[in-house]
Amino acid sequence: MRPRLSAEGWLPSHRHRLESMLEGLATAPGRKVAVFDWDNTMMRGDIGDLALAVALAQEPERALPADSPWLSDEARAHLASAPVAARASVVAHVAYRGTLPDGRPAFAPEQTPAYRGTYGFMAQMLCSGRTDDDVRALGREALARGLRAAVGERMRVHGIEIEGFARLYVPMVELVAALEAVSVECFVVSASPQALVEAVAAEARIPAARVLGVRFERDAEGRMTGRFARCGDEASDAPVMSWKEGKRRWIRREIFGMAGDAVSSGDAVSLGVVGRPVFGAGDSEGDLPMLDDATHLRLVLDREVACLRARALRDPEGWLLQPPFVDPRPAVAFSGG
Repeated sequence: MRPRLSAEGWLPSHRHRLESMLEGLATAPGRKVAVFDWDNTMMRGDIGDLALAVALAQEPERALPADSPWLSDEARAHLASAPVAARASVVAHVAYRGTLPDGRPAFAPEQTPAYRGTYGFMAQMLCSGRTDDDVRALGREALARGLRAAVGERMRVHGIEIEGFARLYVPMVELVAALEAVSVECFVVSASPQALVEAVAAEARIPAARVLGVRFERDAEGRMTGRFARCGDEASDAPVMSWKEGKRRWIRREIFGMAGDAVSSGDAVSLGVVGRPVFGAGDSEGDLPMLDDATHLRLVLDREVACLRARALRDPEGWLLQPPFVDPRPAVAFSGG
């Protein structure tokens, strides 16, 4: 029987092509893997953004990470000297905007091929000194608040405006289930913290063993230290997190069991189909290397990211450009916090 996708929201041509892919994969030999970004791909919203809002509300005077890669000297000094009562505002600006409150850049550089300053700093603020269970609890509370909020609701977090609602993308959850039904292993690969994504991915019936997020070393008591886990032999001050080229490298290491040069190589074609997913889905520039590696089809949740749109429009046979399933315009409400 031909696989069917019944959830509403797909462009008709995309539904047909995804069903055709499912039909082909059902009889394809060998191991088959699909990779999905989480934030704004499996759900509308960013669980890291929402969780930091919860964390800063619960503990606005929380201690800073011992060290944050690529943080500028000005930002280090500003964070160190800020009165404890005002620290949350500085943290929010650095984590959400990548700037100090006066607009000066907080990172130098803001990103490398495998690291983004804002994402790394946010992950450290969420995880340093906490256990996995602590972070999972943050994720569940953040998602619950996002689901209660009206579609389109905005909120302020210590002077920064963010999207304050969340919705699981039912068509994407159904697609994961359909792929699993034809023996495709589906993994979430996210630049949000591992334990945080584990908590929300469970709502889409994706087990923790199929989640790859930002990871940290542990202390003797099992708490995360804020030092990024190593993907290979990279220097400790040049972390490889699951963002952009880092997504590709963590996928090769953790999902396909590769090591050495095969992990760090940027040449996907030379690998053939070994170490490459059959399908990938994402919404941002941080997903591009992961999507490039897919052998069958790539799905882009179109948030008007120029590099993704250009790639999809240049190769319509290999890429699907799908409008977001929840896309409120304009915002319907605003809440402070």
